[in-house]
Amino acid sequence: MSRGDYVGCGLWAAGFLVLVAISFTVGIILRPDRDVSSEPGVVTLGVSGSGDARYRLIGRIDETNAPCVALVREGAEEVGQCGLTNRGATGEDEERFTVTSAELPDGTTVVFGPLPRQAESVRLELADDSRPTIEARRSQSAGLSWFVHETDQQVTGPPVMLDGNGEPVPIP
Repeated sequence: MSRGDYVGCGLWAAGFLVLVAISFTVGIILRPDRDVSSEPGVVTLGVSGSGDARYRLIGRIDETNAPCVALVREGAEEVGQCGLTNRGATGEDEERFTVTSAELPDGTTVVFGPLPRQAESVRLELADDSRPTIEARRSQSAGLSWFVHETDQQVTGPPVMLDGNGEPVPIP
């Protein structure tokens, strides 16, 4: 081999190392910040919105084996819920399924929550008297069912969880 062959190989090797360094730097820059969704057992269920209204929904099963869904913005959990029902402060109130909602900076309301396994959809009651039905989503990795709905209306009534036949799901 001539000296020129060594120089050519050296240039290829240097170019490869520069490419690796650039790729590593870009990966570090584009990597999401460490936040609550990077904790063990927490999965990102979905990302939506744009600009100031961008959010992520995360899910997990808590220490009491209850499904949890939370809204995360700018790396911090803003609002969420664990469990499916509201039993009232004394436990004597009528049990009902609950959902969580949050208003985003653009005025959009995000309504979400975990669902019982047998629920195929959820029907909401909104301030404009509409009653949209939202399909259930499933996360195999988190082991939970959930839903999310974006609207410009406030939720005015309790949600109705529906099975595959469109019948209300009984409170567990």
